[in-house]
Amino acid sequence: MALKKGICKNFDNCTLAEKPEIQEVDSSEFRCAECGKELYEYTEPPKRFPLKLILIIVAALLLIGGGIWAYFGLIKDRPEKEKESVSLSLNKEVISLYVGENDTLKATVSTQPSNAKVSVSFISDNPSVVNLSNDGVVKATGQGEASITVIARMESGAADTASVYVTVNKMPEQPTPDEQSNNSDGRNQEIDIDWNVPVNVCDDEISTTLNSLIGKHTNIAARVNPILRKYFVKNAVVDKIGVNGSTLVNYHQPIKDYLETICASKYLNKIKVIEVKRNSIGRISYLKVQEVHYRDPQAKE
Repeated sequence: MALKKGICKNFDNCTLAEKPEIQEVDSSEFRCAECGKELYEYTEPPKRFPLKLILIIVAALLLIGGGIWAYFGLIKDRPEKEKESVSLSLNKEVISLYVGENDTLKATVSTQPSNAKVSVSFISDNPSVVNLSNDGVVKATGQGEASITVIARMESGAADTASVYVTVNKMPEQPTPDEQSNNSDGRNQEIDIDWNVPVNVCDDEISTTLNSLIGKHTNIAARVNPILRKYFVKNAVVDKIGVNGSTLVNYHQPIKDYLETICASKYLNKIKVIEVKRNSIGRISYLKVQEVHYRDPQAKE
């Protein structure tokens, strides 16, 4: 037996219709139990979401949305944290010393923020040639070449570095006659040169000649003496400037010492001739040069 729900609409003669009362009766006899009139099928309305619960949900969403808006509003208005950085510069790019001599590296450090703490350290890659103190004093301890790395580091870990190249030569000595005759490579021998022979040479030829000596470690005297004989006056000197084109890193080095130095060089890549001065017969009395090293960040070749 199938049951159906219905309501009576006989309002004048039936108390069940006046209430109204939902009746559940046999679908085959779908009539009012009191008045016998046919019932109208009752369909239950869809359940509605409780209004109170709806209001609670809406209020909760408003609170959450307002909180999110306020949070991101504060984040947006909050000043950004200052990014920390450090910048390091040195007073020299290249140093040339004799064994036993000292020089001083001065590091200039700027930080962001300006009151940040920073430490500066000096490191030599060849302590047998160059020793360093904590305050940047460079001491030449042996003949050769070295690279000095200077590191400026903040507590946050931000850091900057700079490098200096150092050439250390043996202190020139006045050789005895025996030493002059017995010197194996002839670098300390007196050479027989007629300094009054006129010379006609262009700057490009001088540049090519200097660069041809780089790294020629053997038979140095046999390479240097003919160049002295061909181009220079007896007391010719060389000034060397740094890679920035202005810093003077070597002042009035005797030309013979300079030519021997570039023969023995390990890091030197190229020599640029900046200025040439000649005497009245064309012999060179002064050179200004700029050296480019393999380890130099500005080296192009």
